[in-house]
Amino acid sequence: MNSWFSNKQVTIQTLLVTMYRMQIMPAISHSAPAWFPFLCDYQREELEKSQKLALHMIFHNLEHYEDRLAAANLPTLCEHLDDVLRVTNNHDHPPQNLLITNPKSRPKRSVSSNQSDFYISQTRTVKC
Repeated sequence: MNSWFSNKQVTIQTLLVTMYRMQIMPAISHSAPAWFPFLCDYQREELEKSQKLALHMIFHNLEHYEDRLAAANLPTLCEHLDDVLRVTNNHDHPPQNLLITNPKSRPKRSVSSNQSDFYISQTRTVKC
């Protein structure tokens, strides 16, 4: 009898990375635009340790964090949260567009990505 695992050539590491992406990252990313810009460098390092630990448990045979990120095809956690922040600061992201049923009535937004990048760069300078 063929199982799903033998047909798909799935490794335990692949399953664990998928679980991390589906369960842990959304929990960490939840409400990130509200709290992430206000973290100081020390707090960002502490947050990044959670991903370092998870990837160390999955890829214990790899020595460096960058190698583990490449093996899992993941960005650093702070890069991921920066991306979440960038998407939510973009005024034409999908959730907002789904609220408008008639595309002709959609208001034109004049916010450029440079303005949202400026906001992100300004909020990153918080010191403890």
